[in-house]
Amino acid sequence: MRRAARKFAVPRALLWFALVLIVGGGIFSLLERDQEVRSRRALADFLQRMHAALGADEFHELVAFLGRVDDRVAEEMARTNLSVQEAQPLPAVLAPHDWDWVGACFFCFTAATTIGYGNFTPQTGSGKAFLVVYAFIAIPSCLNAFAEISDRVLDLLARRMRRSMMFEKRIHQAFSMFDSDRSGKLDRGEVRNAMRILGYSVDDADHGSALRESFERGFTACDPDGDNALDLDEFRSFVLTVAPDAALKVELVLSKGYVVLFASAIFVAIVGLATLAFSAFYAAEDWSGLDAFYFTIVTFTTIGFGDLSPDPHPGWFAAIFIAFTFFGLGITATLVRAASDPAFDVSATARGLAPRSWDALV
Repeated sequence: MRRAARKFAVPRALLWFALVLIVGGGIFSLLERDQEVRSRRALADFLQRMHAALGADEFHELVAFLGRVDDRVAEEMARTNLSVQEAQPLPAVLAPHDWDWVGACFFCFTAATTIGYGNFTPQTGSGKAFLVVYAFIAIPSCLNAFAEISDRVLDLLARRMRRSMMFEKRIHQAFSMFDSDRSGKLDRGEVRNAMRILGYSVDDADHGSALRESFERGFTACDPDGDNALDLDEFRSFVLTVAPDAALKVELVLSKGYVVLFASAIFVAIVGLATLAFSAFYAAEDWSGLDAFYFTIVTFTTIGFGDLSPDPHPGWFAAIFIAFTFFGLGITATLVRAASDPAFDVSATARGLAPRSWDALV
């Protein structure tokens, strides 16, 4: 039963998160759309009066200015040229846009992921009050989904990497990782550092004394030539005799290194793809490649400044954006979790997984 529960943990977390977005979007739409219509009507009436009072050039300058400060009514009036037609109901402009169901679901996604662009926010008291309650449901559901996905991805990748490595290959790579001076032997300091990376801290207050004694006995026993350094064969003997579970920990350190490199490659690929996609989709709004890259990083790291923000319409774009961004956030979370794992050491991983490149650098 425990294995079955673990198997369905990811889909269950995703379904719960999707339900939170869908229900939250419906409630926010009900709470906010009437206020949005009233605000749009008031501004549209104002612009029609300005159209009657101003000359054509001045009026279009006013509409352009309001569009620059991200007023959506002005944007749509300028886009559809409705501003030049007096005394008409402007149905397309007055229809709920930000707070229709699609826009509300998009808002729920930015709130749950804590991106929070701020391009539109609740204006009614009931909407603000509901957000306070909703945040305590949506944010944990989002974090739980990310945690389940990243745990599953890390576990699958680590198991795949471990299956592909024989012990001899692992021990040889570990030796390269710990040989910081590239001498072909590990001195006492390097072996001590190797033990630290593997989780055996000889400086630990509780277990340090026993580890130091075991370390010294094992080092002396595995160093028959007495040169105070271990070659590859001697290090292999040291690992197998001093710490019975060290072989497993070597495997863990190496697999974590592979996982970080793999997750980094996926992260770079998805950032590049997102940059190209946003640059193309928002070309009409004069987004440069740098703008699109900046927006992608701000989004995937949940900084969400809001100086550049997406319009969730049309609906198909909102769906793709949410799915793509959720995937990007998941990869980012996976990369951060893997890189911050105590079993991962940047310099050691570089030496172990790419020793020739490392030699060229140092």
